[in-house]
Amino acid sequence: MTSTRSEARRWLPVLLLCVAVGLAYTGLHWMLDAKTDPADEPPLKSVEIAKGTSLHQVAATLVREGVIRSRLGFVALAKLTFVDRRIRPGDYAFHAGMRPMEILSVLKEG
Repeated sequence: MTSTRSEARRWLPVLLLCVAVGLAYTGLHWMLDAKTDPADEPPLKSVEIAKGTSLHQVAATLVREGVIRSRLGFVALAKLTFVDRRIRPGDYAFHAGMRPMEILSVLKEG
């Protein structure tokens, strides 16, 4: 009986790690995937980014306009890819099915 219990304790961290990795993958996939199928919504969303707008404000605008799902996920992705300080002001048109990485690329290029 003791050996079974110690064996179970040995595998518990591995099991917990697998569950955590699975949840993290699912969460990232949900946050970073395109918001909708392009066929479900009008093809373009117009968004204006004013000069001096912070990354958090840009993300909040994109959520409000229905371009992205997660403000937090978008901000994290921008920081991880070093785009957070390179967003250019301007008028943008985003397709409803664009992925956050594509949106960041457009915002970076201007």
